[in-house]
Amino acid sequence: MELTTDEKTHMISVLSTLNYNTFEDLKNNLNKAKKIISNDSYNLLLSGDSPIFDETVNVKNTDKYKKISILEGRWCLESQLFYHLTKTKKITQAEYDEIMKLH
Repeated sequence: MELTTDEKTHMISVLSTLNYNTFEDLKNNLNKAKKIISNDSYNLLLSGDSPIFDETVNVKNTDKYKKISILEGRWCLESQLFYHLTKTKKITQAEYDEIMKLH
């Protein structure tokens, strides 16, 4: 799959949102990106294309951690949200579910 420079820029912006901004900002950025990038790129943004961990790593829920190989291995949005839900508690289950419904 090939991404345009514009798609890469929007995808990286969405993926960086929770680092510096609120959940509401993430929703807004995701909605903007959905209108701009292709459906394939949007699905890639959400779900990634390859696992982060292989089966030899002792990590629970390895299937929840995927990356986007075209974007230098950045974690996909689902993986970021799962991490923030289960590890940092930066988002709630309801917020996680809200984004997952956007698929």
